[in-house]
Amino acid sequence: MTALGYSVGPGCVGSPRGLLRGDYLIAKWRNLTRQERAELDGQMTGDMRNGPVTVKVKE
Repeated sequence: MTALGYSVGPGCVGSPRGLLRGDYLIAKWRNLTRQERAELDGQMTGDMRNGPVTVKVKE
């Protein structure tokens, strides 16, 4: 995702990773407010080590 211009939030067991277009530092999912989660450009879910991973990006 970084090659496509997205910043990726850190992993948090059992939670999605946030995505934002541009160069940003994103907090762990558990530390984001509902408003901050709503403002994300997308999220990644799934097994980040072994797959599969699902990426959902807002249009």
